[in-house]
Amino acid sequence: MDQTARTGLRRGLLASREAMPPAARDAAQAAIVERLPPIVGQLLAARGATTTAGQTRPVIGAYLPFRGEPDVSAAVARWRADGFAMALPKVLARDAPLVFGRWEEGMLLVPDRYGIAVPEPFVAVSPSLLVVPCVGFDPRGFRLGYGGGFYDRTIAALAVPAVGVAFDAARIDGFEPGPHDMRLDAIVTPGAAWRP
Repeated sequence: MDQTARTGLRRGLLASREAMPPAARDAAQAAIVERLPPIVGQLLAARGATTTAGQTRPVIGAYLPFRGEPDVSAAVARWRADGFAMALPKVLARDAPLVFGRWEEGMLLVPDRYGIAVPEPFVAVSPSLLVVPCVGFDPRGFRLGYGGGFYDRTIAALAVPAVGVAFDAARIDGFEPGPHDMRLDAIVTPGAAWRP
């Protein structure tokens, strides 16, 4: 799939996502939040990253919703209650991986140059797992993002499990991944969860 086709596909998916009626969005987000924690728990347990007493808290790199992305804040609250540390991404340079900053409840959040909220003060941490928003996805685990390649570079650099999150309408059958597209370990939507 060439860049022109990707751009057109991305525009259509974003317009559809942003036009979701509020009641449908709320129901879809609630379903995602029910499906997401068990998948995240399985992937962390497989890496030995649990919250056993006396161990360093595993860090889940999450996100705050932007441009109609699914809101997973209810899952974040569960993870915090279960003893996990949380982190949010920040763009440092255009062609670099994202960095993640510790995100404690009640911390000041400041919009970056892209309008994405980042914790202040920003204290870099290494995530044990990433929860990644998707503009589009296919069931094989490939993701269509905004086109900057930030998450692909980050997944490659960190080598930690990554779980994509999307609405059902974001599924793309016949998607052709590019050479730099990284496969996710799981994808969670309101209607299903895939473990490619």
